[in-house]
Amino acid sequence: MRAKRSLGQNFLINERLANSMVSLLDIKHRGKGKIVLEVGPGKGILTRALLKEGARVVAFEKDAALTKALTEEFLSDVRSGMLTLINDDIFKIPLYKNHTVGKLLSGPYVILANIPYNITGAFIKFMFSLSPQPLSAILMLQREVGERIARDPKGSILSISVRVYGTPQYLKSVSRGNFVPKPRVDSAVISIDGISRRFFHSINEKKFFDLVRKGFAHKRKKLSRNLGVEETLLSSCGLSALARAEDLSPGAWACVYKKINEQ
Repeated sequence: MRAKRSLGQNFLINERLANSMVSLLDIKHRGKGKIVLEVGPGKGILTRALLKEGARVVAFEKDAALTKALTEEFLSDVRSGMLTLINDDIFKIPLYKNHTVGKLLSGPYVILANIPYNITGAFIKFMFSLSPQPLSAILMLQREVGERIARDPKGSILSISVRVYGTPQYLKSVSRGNFVPKPRVDSAVISIDGISRRFFHSINEKKFFDLVRKGFAHKRKKLSRNLGVEETLLSSCGLSALARAEDLSPGAWACVYKKINEQ
């Protein structure tokens, strides 16, 4: 079955790598029947590894032909209830609130996804908006994006958007030869643990991200100029008067947010 460029499909073909990704979820240690939301199972290499480890899998696959093939291959798992296959766009998952899927994901679950490069940012933002949120996630994504999220000491809107919800870790680099068709760039596997909304206990989520986007509007400019605030406000948060948006940690952003909203 050929990959569809319109869906950004690059099928993982390295079984050892698939098993390694699944082992990171530590399903056996945490008990059989753990719920895993799999995004874009493709030809089922990760699905197979998950089921082998005893996970209960909810898989969203947008491609109807692939969904049909997966149903045939894993028919016994579908009938036993260990695998729930949904032929739909993952972004429509809130519509399944009263469906079997909604009931399965109403308690603790984790996410495993080989994300098409063209929806990475949108998916990560969407993932954190889910209710309830996943406990953690193992994601395969473009290497450059993985490094920006989990390795780059300089902040970005994307890295801040991840770090305020959980703790990212760069786990491994994955060469393009592990996929068919072979993508133009290498990939990476990252984990995001401890996902929650604790950071926003006393912070308005929308206003916070509006502030971050404003801070990054002109990357070369000082943060004080981008935000239109006095340098003394930054110094009260332990920041240099010359600080740029990329220099701030989530905690520093929280301090600036609170100082601005106290005025």
